[in-house]
Amino acid sequence: MADNDNTANPFGNLFGQFQVPGLDVQSMMEESRKDWEALQAANQAAMEGWQQLAQKQQELAQKAMQQWQADVTAGMGSNPQENAQRVQESVQAAMANMQELANSASEAQNAANEILRKRFEENLKRLSGGS
Repeated sequence: MADNDNTANPFGNLFGQFQVPGLDVQSMMEESRKDWEALQAANQAAMEGWQQLAQKQQELAQKAMQQWQADVTAGMGSNPQENAQRVQESVQAAMANMQELANSASEAQNAANEILRKRFEENLKRLSGGS
């Protein structure tokens, strides 16, 4: 097969029939492909981040339930001072867990944004003639 065989890209065949001076259809198609690949990679990074976040939420909920069961079994209510200490520790643990989840979500979003930012910069550089 020839190097310019566009059987995998029907638009390349269509546009390849028209010879417009100054219009490089192959280059345009390649840049468009790179844009779509960057978008796909960003979506994949975001999806993986959300999956990790959901898994972490499940782990934290399970851990909290186990702690609650342990507290109930240990006879929570027998000593008011111990009860207050347990409640305070539970609230602090919940706040730390919420912060951890927020950080995980932020990291996932930042990873996706970084992929798109790099592709945007590549496009700007190409358009400004920096190739």
